[in-house]
Amino acid sequence: MNCKKSIYDPATKIWSGPRCPPMYNPDANLGYLFMQRLIQQPKSIFQICDDTGVKLTCADVYERSLKFASYFTRHNLKQGDVVGLIASNSENVAPIMFGCFVIGVAVNPISVEMKENEIEHMWGKTKPKIIFTDGKIAAKVKEGVDKIKLDAKIFTLISKIDGFQFVDQILDEYTDWQNYIFPDLPNISSTIAIINCSSGTTKIPKGVCLSHKKLIELSILPFDSNLKDTDVNLITFLPYWILHILYSTYCVMYNIPNVITSQPVTPENWMDIIDRQKVTVVFIPSPYAARVLNSEKVRPLKSLRILTVGGGVISERTMHELQAIVPNGIVINAYGLTETGRISATTDMQGSLSAVPDEYTGLSSGYLHYNVRVKICDENGTALEPNKVGEIYAITGTPFSGYFGEPEVYNDCFDSEGFVKTGDAGYFDDSGKLYVLDRVEHMIKSIGSYQVTPREIENYIDEIPGVKYSSVVGIYDPDYKYEKIHAFVIKKDNAPDGLNESFIVNHVNAKVGKEKQITGGVYFVNEFPNAPNGNLLKRELKQLAAKMGKLNLKNMGSN
Repeated sequence: MNCKKSIYDPATKIWSGPRCPPMYNPDANLGYLFMQRLIQQPKSIFQICDDTGVKLTCADVYERSLKFASYFTRHNLKQGDVVGLIASNSENVAPIMFGCFVIGVAVNPISVEMKENEIEHMWGKTKPKIIFTDGKIAAKVKEGVDKIKLDAKIFTLISKIDGFQFVDQILDEYTDWQNYIFPDLPNISSTIAIINCSSGTTKIPKGVCLSHKKLIELSILPFDSNLKDTDVNLITFLPYWILHILYSTYCVMYNIPNVITSQPVTPENWMDIIDRQKVTVVFIPSPYAARVLNSEKVRPLKSLRILTVGGGVISERTMHELQAIVPNGIVINAYGLTETGRISATTDMQGSLSAVPDEYTGLSSGYLHYNVRVKICDENGTALEPNKVGEIYAITGTPFSGYFGEPEVYNDCFDSEGFVKTGDAGYFDDSGKLYVLDRVEHMIKSIGSYQVTPREIENYIDEIPGVKYSSVVGIYDPDYKYEKIHAFVIKKDNAPDGLNESFIVNHVNAKVGKEKQITGGVYFVNEFPNAPNGNLLKRELKQLAAKMGKLNLKNMGSN
């Protein structure tokens, strides 16, 4: 595994990853580039639908993509227009997106699990002219579209629904795709290719705009030298995730077939698909990793060579347990944002533990990715030395193109040198490994303004037999003038009777100093509030903790 360490400049206090020129012309049309790669390997399998068994070759995807491009062009969609997508993974999702890229139309995918007000907020801004959606939610989508008075054609995917056009009408109508003439589009490199929703973990999701150039730059993989033409990639995340388009890009560029499913992904069918399709490369969101490991059917996934986990902070225990189910491969802990793409990643389990004793512990997110520069800054934006905790600022090549319809927010995302303020707290150790602790706003200011990492307390709770998941938040107490630590716990079905509030408090407080002790209470709940991408909504837990505290309902250990 090829791994190059991050390099530190003590004069600027900036860390840099290795330099690597783009594999493809970053000023090209992303759609045209995709079409060229597809037609170069026409007989190769591009996509396998696990639900139906349908396999699409690169030639099939090339044909369908140009049919969609032809339809969009003939219906007067122009460079800069938007196509909406609210759908699960099905066989025409990738060709629709690729067809949009070809003519310079932006794709705005949103989650099928988004709340009505979030859908109205997003599409009220982007105003897509055509929308593709699953048949089973078409009526709901039309109701929302009508509510914001959006004049958009709606096509259904997967199933035909009365009153709606079906996607096959486009594929059946456009038979002259072989004569398609690719448009010569001005300023294509800076044209928005995709408008992804931000995670929504802190507030209502924003539309993150990524250009053709940005997506081409992001096609460089940290483990590209280890990919094989026999690999099979599993894409289980929904199309609205940035990772959907990134992994689709990898599959095109590296000639790797990808497996999709339109079914809701449970830990059980996720493992079943990996075994059934002999998947070798897969990404798993960190909130989902615990669900897999807690499944009664968890087992070694012998076909996997590379399992990448990201999208949140994970514990050392989780990382080692994941490695145990990948006996013939490696687990990579990756870190990045929708706005930046990948920032860092590990390549093995070596040296992953923190070098900072007593104060901050956590699992390393590895060395910086190609062409990435990072600095750790205090609350005033001043760069800090190694082993000092602050906010992570990052540059990952071409900056993202802003938040759609919210230009006033864009400039606040950068410092004067062009670094993106990630909103995440972390630090570098002396060797150049990056440690991501939590969101800055989730760090707990305890006694004497001592900064407590929630993950550290969660690790102690998670090691207790019978605990399925835990989450820790800080709530400011005006009487004490600091944030008290509150813990939320979901029990396993077979949890021992003695697992109550006092047991958890005693267990944790015996292991930590006064500033890290649970003083706000322990709350037992059946589920955590999550964003559509699975990320935990800690702001809602804080609201619940404050409410339960005011109602004197903290003592719930017997529930």
